[in-house]
Amino acid sequence: MSSLIRHDMLVSRALAFVHERRRECPGLPLETVLDEAGRRFNLSPADGEALAHAFRVSALSGAAPARETG
Repeated sequence: MSSLIRHDMLVSRALAFVHERRRECPGLPLETVLDEAGRRFNLSPADGEALAHAFRVSALSGAAPARETG
């Protein structure tokens, strides 16, 4: 049985994924990473825009999202 994941948790996981990919491949264009995250986490276009905004805000503040446990 599959478990349901809250919508905000998907965007949070996608944000963590984007930060991780940027650390692994700093030369990869941000739009490429955001597109990959959108496909991987099945985000809508609006969610993709929210993800891009959240990434830019977190990058400006210098804070990466906390990693989930469990």
